[in-house]
Order: sequence, then structure tokens, then C-alpha cells
Amino acid sequence: MIPEIKDNNVESSNELDNILPLVGPDILKSNIVKLSRKEFLDEQKKSAELKKLFEEAKNESSKKTNHIVDDNLLFFKKEDKNGTKRKLLVVPEKYRENLMTIGHEGAAAHLGVTKTKNALFKTFYWANCFSDIENAVKTCDKCQRVGKPQDKKKAPLKIVPVITEIFTKINIDASEPLPKPPSGNKYTITTLCMSSKYPDAIPVANLCSTTIVNALLQIFSRIGFPRELQTDQGTSFMSALTTEFLEKFRVKVVRSSVYYPQCNPVKKMHRTLERILRVLCLEALPDWEKILPQALFVLRTVIHDSTGFSPEELVHGKNLRTPVMLLY
Repeated sequence: MIPEIKDNNVESSNELDNILPLVGPDILKSNIVKLSRKEFLDEQKKSAELKKLFEEAKNESSKKTNHIVDDNLLFFKKEDKNGTKRKLLVVPEKYRENLMTIGHEGAAAHLGVTKTKNALFKTFYWANCFSDIENAVKTCDKCQRVGKPQDKKKAPLKIVPVITEIFTKINIDASEPLPKPPSGNKYTITTLCMSSKYPDAIPVANLCSTTIVNALLQIFSRIGFPRELQTDQGTSFMSALTTEFLEKFRVKVVRSSVYYPQCNPVKKMHRTLERILRVLCLEALPDWEKILPQALFVLRTVIHDSTGFSPEELVHGKNLRTPVMLLY
């Protein structure tokens, strides 16, 4: 009998789609991902909108343009508020809608208008790109179904001490119960570094003190032991075991007195994380625990409003490669 010959490539592809549903067909099979440099350049040259910009960029005496031609491609010169100078690739009309889809949906986790703009504007540019991106985000079907975060009120301004070293002050909180996945975990223990805004989250089955301590050990194994930990008045965070554990490693505990985001900023981050999980569960897997690493990756690589940098930039000193960067 002739043995059955299995197509290992098909099995491998199917398995990868199950592991990476958010970076699946929308991105990896996108026509813009498969573009060659020549194809992109041809589209730039064919664009009536970009023709005048090419002419101005090639005219060295022209001072009314921020566009340059480098290796025949058209770029836009930009200096951000942190003084970093960038060359942004100018996108012809044909690829803009596809690019906005990749920059907002799937692996980009359906973030809001500002963060989607920031993600795309690190690398790409075209005239009226901000209004185009705003319209795309505001008309996104899945974002409409999940809704916006409920916290509309801005926290009052107040003087806070400057934290000069990352991971010295950490805020911690436990999520509300989430849909129970096959693993049995239905909560997350979430932390937020107050200087870098770097988030982390550990799925747990319950909120007993032993579980809290084990989750803290996992987080501290990655960031070290902080000098100060801010928590709410939750029983698990105030238990004798948790208190003894933190005292043993000389971690000062600060208790938030009431439920206000300004008292413990990790609560606002919790709501953002839970919204991302909800919208990604609509789009890909119903199991939020499998999507959690992707949601954290997104929060770590987008620019934070309060610092002007992404958490990854402040922690590791560089921008990580994201799915949008596959296009460049």
C-alpha cells in the first residue's frame, strides 16, 4: 500500500492561523504587504496627486515643500515634538484604505483615533491622512459594536512626584470577572509602571492571596521588585500573606482610598485592556486569554499621551517591530 503523503505546508499554515489569528489573512495576505519596491514606486509616479509634490521635491530652490525624493521614492519630512526627525513614506491613493485597515484592525487592536494616527504616522504619510484615519476609525463596525470607554471625565490636575527610574513605583489591580476560558482563569492581575506606563497582566482563576502572591512573583521576575506598590482596598491585596510577602522584599504599600482612576491609574488601563479584549474576541478568537499577549503588545508599543513615548521606547530604548512595520 502506498502511504498517504501529507502536505506538511498546509498543516503548518492551518496551525499558524490558529495561533496567530490576528495577524492572519488581513495582513499576511494583503496586497500592500506583498508589494515590491518597484510596484510602489510605479504607483507613486502614476498618481496625479503626487506628481506636483515630486516636482517640488526635486526643485532644490523650492522652500514651500516638506517633501523630498530619496532613491526615487517620495518622502515627507517630519520632526516630532520630541525633536526626532523622520522620513515618512508618501502613500499613493491605491493603498491608503488597505493601510488604514492594517493600522487599525486585527493586530492593531482597534485603538482610537489618536493612537491609530500615531501608529501610522511614524512611518507613512499622505495629504489629509489625519481626517481619513479619523473617518475610518469612527466608522469601524466592530468599534461601534463594542462602544467607547465609559470614563469621560478627566482627572483633576495635581502635582505628582517625578519618578526618574522605571519600575520603582507600580500600580496593581484585579480585573472584573471575564468570560471563563477553557483554562478556568477568569480574572487578570494587572500592573502599570507609573514612570514608563508599561503594562503587564497575569490571568488567574481566583483572587485568593496565594494566587495574588504567585502573580506578583511572575511580574517581578520580569521587572524586579519595586520600591512602592499602590493597590486598592481589595481583601486579597490586604491579606496577611500578601502583606508579609511585600514586607519581606521591602516594598512599600500605598492604599487607594476610593474607586477613582486618578487615585489608581491602572483602573483606567484595565478598562482599555478589557475593551481591546472584547473587540478582538469579536474579530478573532472567543478565548480572551489567548489574545491577552497581543493586547499587551499593542498597549506597550503605542505612544502614551502623558509621556509622548511608547512604554517600549522608555523601557528598552527602541521601537519594536510591529505588524504595520512589515509594510515598510
